[in-house]
This record gives sequence, structure tokens and C-alpha cells, in this order.
Amino acid sequence: MHKRAFHEAVRRTRWELGRWGWWSYGGNEEQILSDLISAELDYAIMGRIYGKITGPWVIRNKIRNQVLKTIDTFVSAGVSPAWKAMEAAVKEVRPKIEPQIAQVADPLGQLKGEILDKMKNGALSIINPMLDEHVIPHLGKILEVIKSPFTECFDECFNMYQAQLDEFKKDHGNLADYQKGFKRLDYFPRSWNMWPATRKLDVMYDPLWLLHEIFTDIHPWSLIWTAHDDVKHMMDNAIYTFEQEIETAMTAEADKLKSDANHAAQTIDMAKAKTLETFRADATIATNEFYCKIMKAIVMPPFNALVIPACKALLDPLNDMIPEPMKQFVDILEMFDELVNGIIDGAIERVVSSV
Repeated sequence: MHKRAFHEAVRRTRWELGRWGWWSYGGNEEQILSDLISAELDYAIMGRIYGKITGPWVIRNKIRNQVLKTIDTFVSAGVSPAWKAMEAAVKEVRPKIEPQIAQVADPLGQLKGEILDKMKNGALSIINPMLDEHVIPHLGKILEVIKSPFTECFDECFNMYQAQLDEFKKDHGNLADYQKGFKRLDYFPRSWNMWPATRKLDVMYDPLWLLHEIFTDIHPWSLIWTAHDDVKHMMDNAIYTFEQEIETAMTAEADKLKSDANHAAQTIDMAKAKTLETFRADATIATNEFYCKIMKAIVMPPFNALVIPACKALLDPLNDMIPEPMKQFVDILEMFDELVNGIIDGAIERVVSSV
């Protein structure tokens, strides 16, 4: 819970600063906080200074790198003791807070319900017009861009999966050395062999980039590469499912399968038929999930950039409704975030389900 809350806080801090889009980070919490602060200083302040530096690019870049190194040193020196003090405070407060949780659980649920109702009553009149203007008109266009590539990608995946199982049967049909065949299957989703399927998604780049005029934070290659990983993961799951079917059969009747080639072939065919059916059903579900995932990644950052400032005046009074002992458990911004996410998800799902 602590780790999840920390990463959620990082995301919200960046959004509050107006830093939308992707940001990769790593290391321990002190390092992440230091990087976050240094990046904000570099973006908000140092950019204006760099613009006044003259001379060749190599010299200017060297100066910038040296400045960043100095900033990182100062920031880290400040973050480290501050974070340690926060950790100490949490450890001291936690034993006092935890016994109170059970006592306030029911009133807490009631309070959150009341706040959510007030939030909906006040926010929907602001959110819905923005949704109609900035999101709904574009969802259908985005779906048109990504629908055909994903359909072709999954068709190719299905054919490739079927071909791999046929190869397995051809080379290991008696199941005497089926583990060797599993190694080849396991390698397939992680290899260049997936390219005939994943390349079907690459054609999305140009039409997605055209949406940059509307959604300035869009990163087509990032979306496409993430989709590559998701498709490979699904293929990996399908192969694992087939292997589990074979393993289950071997556990039940290993001697017969190894000695009776016809029975082994029938077992492989049954496992293949079962997993192909599951693969096709899962592909339908996964396709819709990918549609929703990509569409949300495109529309959510700019929509949040509009909605959060517009609703800030509404959220501040709601925070005053929370009794002091409960403020440790009720997060207005989190509730608002869930509300907005639910609205966006609903809008996207309606578009996807209508196809």
C-alpha cells in the first residue's frame, strides 16, 4: 500500500504541475523524488537560462549537463534528510492511526458516499460539456485508426499460434521429448518471430501522429510499442495454456502417451482445439481492451488538463466537509480522479461496443 501510494503521489504531483504524458523513472523513493524535483527545475526555470547561452551545441550541451549535475547534487542533499524525517513521522503515527480505522470504517463509507454525490452534482455539469466538446467527437476517429491494424494483428497471431502447435506435433508428436518442444514454444513470443503480427500495428503511427494537433501529448510509438508487448504477452499466455493441457495429460497417463503415438497425437489435437477456441475468444476481448487502453492514453492527459483546473473551486469546499480525524482516509482528489476515469471509461466503452 505504501509503494502504491507513493507512485500515485508521483503521478498526481506531475499532473498538478501540468506535466502530462509519459515519464519513466526508477530507483528508491529518495532518488525518484530528487529526479522529479530536478526535472521540474530544469523544465520550469533552467530552460529560459539555457536559451540565453550562445556558442556551439556541444559547448551549450556540456554546460547544461554540468548545471543539471549541480542541481541534482543540491536537490539530493535536501531530499534525503526530508524523506527520512517523513518516514520517521509515519512510523510514529501509524500505531496511533491503525486502531482508529476499524472504528471509523462505516461512518467513513457513509461520508465518502455523501461527498461523491455532491461531487457528481457539481462536477458533471462542468465535465459533460467538456467531454462532449473535447473527447466524444474524436473517439470514433481514433477507433477508425486503430481498429483495422489490431484486427489484422490478431488474425496473424491466430495463424502463427496454430502453425506453432502444428510444428510441435510434427516434431514431438509422440510426446517422448515434449519438454524440448516446450522450450521452442516458450522462445517464440519473446523472439523476432512475432514481427509478422506486431508489424501490422506499426501502420498506426502516421494517422495517430496527425492527431497531435488535437492531443498534443500523444506519443504514437510509445502506444504502438506497448501494444507490441501486450500482443506478445497474449501469445505467451496462449502457449502456456497449451503446455498446461499437455502437462495435465502427461501427469494422468505419461506411460501410455509415450508408448502410443496415436493417443499422443489425439491428445495434442484436443489440446490444440481447446486452446485455439480460447485464443479466439480471448482475442475478441483483448482487442476491445486494447482499443480502450489506447484511446484512454490519448484523450486522458489533455482532458485532465482541462477538467482539474475547472473543477478546483468545486473540490476545495468538499474537502471542508471531512472531519479532521477522517482526513487521513478520505482523499478528495482520488475520488475526483476515480469519477473522471469512470466517465472517460464509460464514453470509450460505448464507442467500442457500438462497433
